[in-house]
Amino acid sequence: MISRLLRRLQGRPTLPGDDDAFPVEGSPCASSHAPAALTTPDLTHRFVAHVMGTECGPGNPGVVEEALHHLRMIAGRLDVRRMPRLPALVPQLLADMRRDDSDAAQLASLLARDPTIAGEVVRVANSAFYQRGQPAGSLQQAVQRIGHEGLRHVVLTSVMRPIMRAHPTQPGHAAAERLWPQVEACTWLCGRLAPGRCDIGEAQLAGVVAGTGAAALLRMASVALLTPAAGDPQFADGFMRIARGLTSQAAEYWQLPEQARAALSGATPCAPLGMVLQSAEALAMGAAMLGGAALDMAGIAAIDVALPRRQEERIALVEALQRETTREAEALA
Repeated sequence: MISRLLRRLQGRPTLPGDDDAFPVEGSPCASSHAPAALTTPDLTHRFVAHVMGTECGPGNPGVVEEALHHLRMIAGRLDVRRMPRLPALVPQLLADMRRDDSDAAQLASLLARDPTIAGEVVRVANSAFYQRGQPAGSLQQAVQRIGHEGLRHVVLTSVMRPIMRAHPTQPGHAAAERLWPQVEACTWLCGRLAPGRCDIGEAQLAGVVAGTGAAALLRMASVALLTPAAGDPQFADGFMRIARGLTSQAAEYWQLPEQARAALSGATPCAPLGMVLQSAEALAMGAAMLGGAALDMAGIAAIDVALPRRQEERIALVEALQRETTREAEALA
């Protein structure tokens, strides 16, 4: 099915039973028929407009500059030391999960130090998404049921959810709600792209933290001031630059691992973790916009990322993400 979709994207005829792989980068067919790449600036432009609930289009230069000045003033005043600290158990948990001799009892003992996180782990383990047979009667059984991959995702997203999402009474609540699916998708994608390249726990930690700066801006900014400028590409670029700076400050304050901090700052785009994070962020932006006018699966195929290299692999990865997200939402409803 993916092969046939890519043939349609390239303007090539679809053949019955045709399962040929998409031409590798550098082949004549790939260079002459592949759809134009969706560059990072274009993708970011669409995503920021999506988050702000507006259409893409040039804005009044004066309005755009006023909005960016407003964001720069917020960033200058924001004291990251007033942000909630990540629970101390998070780095400990990720370190323990890297050890070959770690077991469910040890991990459960660590999780028990934070009743909120422990309760979320048990709740998820007993949801229809994971439950098979009898409910998990203890935290250790819950840890065994969801496994390392599920545990990392549950812990990281439950820790970051209250930091990232605005209160319903705040003006930026709707925009923050549109940002959160991208954060969850980025965390999941980091977990899928990291194996064999970098530490999975560090990658997912970087993935879930990557949207911190954007969330802080959305909570504190005047939505009425940002909205008229939000569809402009220059605003999108400026918004993301300011947000990345705040994220980098938060990563330093939270004392994240050095490689994660470097990746979040954008200083190591060619390092394994840097490539994983950049690719996951971009694909997560695309995935968050699927189903609307902003992007379709052809757009996912065209996103310009280092990983995965092949377009059909990008489509398959995002389709797997959609299935997982739908199944989890139905099970936890």
